[in-house]
Amino acid sequence: MNLAEFRTKVRDYRRQSGRSQLALAYQLGLHPTLLSNKLNGVNSANFTSLEVRGILKVLAEWEAIHTYTEAVELLALAGLTPDSFTDEEWQEPPLSLLESDRVAAPSPTATRPTLTAAEKPVGAKTEVRHNLPTQLTPLVGREREIEQVLNLLGQPQIRLLTLTGPGGIGKTRLALQVAREVLEQFPDGVYFVPLAPISDPALVVSVISHQLGLIESGNLSLLERLKTFLQDKRLLLFLDNFEQLLPAATVVSELLQAASELKIMVTSRSVLHLYEENELVVPPLALPEKSAELSGASGQYASVQLYLQRARALQHNFELTTETTQAVAEICRRLDGLPLAIELAAVRSKLYTPQAMLARLIGPGETNRLNLLTRGAQNLPERQQALRNTINWSYELLTPDQARLFSRMAVFAGGSTLEAVEIICRDDATDDQASSFEVLEGVQALLDNSMIQQVEGSEGDSRLLMLETIREFALEKLVESGEYEKLRERHMTYFLELAEQAETELRGPQTKRWLDRLQDDYNNLRAAFNWGLDMEKPAADKQASLKLAGSLSLFWELRGYFLEGRDWLFRALAQSPEEPFAPRAKALSGEGRLAYLQGDYREAQPLLEKALELWREVNEIPQSAEVLLYLGNIANRIGNYNEARSLLEESLSITRKSGIQYGVADALNTLGLANWFQGNFPKAQEIYRESLKLWKEQENLAGIAMTLSNMGAVDYQQGEYESARRHQQESLKVWQNLGNKLGGTHGLQHLGLIAYAEGDFQQAHALLNESLEVRQEIGDRWGIGRCLAALGSLASLEKKQDEAHNLLQESVDLRRELGDRWGVAESLVELGRVALRTGDRGMALAYFKEAWTVALELGLKKVMLGCLEGLAFTVNLGKSSRDELKVAGRWLKTAARLRDEIRAALPQAERAEFNREALRLRTALGERGFAECEPFALDKPELKESVAQAR
Repeated sequence: MNLAEFRTKVRDYRRQSGRSQLALAYQLGLHPTLLSNKLNGVNSANFTSLEVRGILKVLAEWEAIHTYTEAVELLALAGLTPDSFTDEEWQEPPLSLLESDRVAAPSPTATRPTLTAAEKPVGAKTEVRHNLPTQLTPLVGREREIEQVLNLLGQPQIRLLTLTGPGGIGKTRLALQVAREVLEQFPDGVYFVPLAPISDPALVVSVISHQLGLIESGNLSLLERLKTFLQDKRLLLFLDNFEQLLPAATVVSELLQAASELKIMVTSRSVLHLYEENELVVPPLALPEKSAELSGASGQYASVQLYLQRARALQHNFELTTETTQAVAEICRRLDGLPLAIELAAVRSKLYTPQAMLARLIGPGETNRLNLLTRGAQNLPERQQALRNTINWSYELLTPDQARLFSRMAVFAGGSTLEAVEIICRDDATDDQASSFEVLEGVQALLDNSMIQQVEGSEGDSRLLMLETIREFALEKLVESGEYEKLRERHMTYFLELAEQAETELRGPQTKRWLDRLQDDYNNLRAAFNWGLDMEKPAADKQASLKLAGSLSLFWELRGYFLEGRDWLFRALAQSPEEPFAPRAKALSGEGRLAYLQGDYREAQPLLEKALELWREVNEIPQSAEVLLYLGNIANRIGNYNEARSLLEESLSITRKSGIQYGVADALNTLGLANWFQGNFPKAQEIYRESLKLWKEQENLAGIAMTLSNMGAVDYQQGEYESARRHQQESLKVWQNLGNKLGGTHGLQHLGLIAYAEGDFQQAHALLNESLEVRQEIGDRWGIGRCLAALGSLASLEKKQDEAHNLLQESVDLRRELGDRWGVAESLVELGRVALRTGDRGMALAYFKEAWTVALELGLKKVMLGCLEGLAFTVNLGKSSRDELKVAGRWLKTAARLRDEIRAALPQAERAEFNREALRLRTALGERGFAECEPFALDKPELKESVAQAR
């Protein structure tokens, strides 16, 4: 035993892993000070055997130790032996990750398992999910605060921690550092939720959901879906900049109540006033005392360290001298140790010596120029005074042109591109080229002065961001300048044009790029929309908001933002004038499409019909084609196939004549669906091939993915599983690249059905459940019904008949509610099979006969053959007369003929059961009797009458 060497080894291994001592303390559940004492032997503090075991496991998980020998040697230094761990513990992660470099015998009855690298458990170590932004500079002077926050978060009873303090105090930076430290403590993720760009408390749930990858639907409220998602997660939510959203504090409380393993860390200038809340006030950085001797010790004060770090980033030769040390210390004191204020001051080190900067900072009339916390304007919140005046000081150092650009850039919410700044913030009097150059020079100056930041957009492009606290100041200056309304009008014009351009581009090869572009500027789009709908705005501005919402419909559709999109469109339609008709028709069409995608057909149909009426009123025939397409989709979904064909053929005719190729491709795709639903599989594939060709010519990624998925679905019906799998995988890849969850659910479901057909039930369960989960998340009720039916069929084949019945009955109920008669018939057939497998002849007959009635009415050939096969086997289930058995034989042969006609394959997993039941019927009839059974003619009343008489 050698405890001193043990401590040294632990420190060395921890450093090699790149982890902090605070992280080790958090992993072991020890207070950081106590761990420090034990690692340094302070007051004879030693580790317990339980703590030594914990250290071994943490070092193995961090991959700081790599071999079994290293682990055993470390145990020996602490006076322990290998049998301190059971054989099971050695064989499980994290200890099983160690390479077995020698045979060892931890006990007479157990030996160290020998694992090669290839034998290690796959995925034993899982990367924690997070969306934390990368920090480009080290955090200065917050060691004590990090320790405090880690200690508080480590206490089980503390689930809501609010970091409070004035703007610019460094709450966000501190919280981000802590969030990185605790990543491994939250296996379900650590998620950063920036709230600064929004001011409406009603949007908090939406923003949190988007950061977690959840999107709106109309089934449950978004809050309920968020609570359901979080209820079993061990996850940390980091809600940043909550002060302007305090009415939404109740949302935080509800989430904590719904999810017992959830922890929430909040940064805010004000407490949330919740019972569960624990507050930690973030103090300013440590300041030198006025009486302190600073010449040799100034670097120990965090505020001075930060100033030096930023000044040296601009001037690598910047050094403190006896003369400058006191000035820097006084600057930090004058700025109250506020990190943002100190950084802004340090930027001026290229222009002013510290002494000159201090003189300028104090200047004549100190009370008016600095206004520290206790001496600020009485009509301002205390927490804003120092930062406001620090920003004002930096603002006054700008040239008039720079100051004007600074205030104008406040019009942007959540940042902007340089192009947007050039167009919106330029001067009226100069020509475009000169104005663009002046804006570019001004932006560079603002970047140099830390008044704005350069951040990376989703495509790796550069965006300009103004911190929210600085933006508040800039907005005041913009209002004072009298330019506010003019800049808001320019902002609306620019982002309306962007949305209109994106609407076209989203149908082409740059779909992903434009989806991301709109996502980057979503806060600007939201701000423009809300400004236009202000109650005091004239009709022209409200009309602009209506146009903006109408142009964003396809974006909402492709990204799955159905609920927020419908809300925007509803509000715009309610507040905008009735004329002109075209923008109104476009918005009505958009709202109707989003309602259709949520399965809300009763709402969708009248909206689309009104849009069609208005388009025809203004003689916009091409635009009416898209509305006809969606009306045809609704008719398809509810089983009105004749009406669907009529609507779709009219849409197809218009688009062909108008040369709207994407409209032609879309109409063909939907006509393919109508044929698929009715079991006309060869015809459906023929139509899909033509549609796919057109989509590829236009490089329309969403259209390609949609049609590939539909082709794969028909491949599956025809038993061409390899082709089906290839089509679905290609489709899924495109949908995932576009970030379209709704599209991806189709691929997941059909891949699950392929696995089912091939007998891979485990894979089928995984894929179908994943599809169901996403469909429930986005509120795709039509798709939910399909997934429930597929899972019910799978459970029945696995001989879990009670579970199967419940799933299928839930599917029937949902599909009836939606008016999805094809789906109802499909689920009824499966319920009939469940009853058949349980020997319930009466219920089986009832289900098959009800499904037959619907199938006959709608012409659903695939459902019809399922009914006839089920009826044939059901009649043979109990005591039946010779004549009844002959009818059953005729049904079976009719189904076989129909299966051949439409090329509908019997899933491999069902073939053994089918062949067994068919053999039983043939045996009951005898070979001669079965041979004498002639199939019914589908178009003759005899078949219908035979089914009606089945008992």
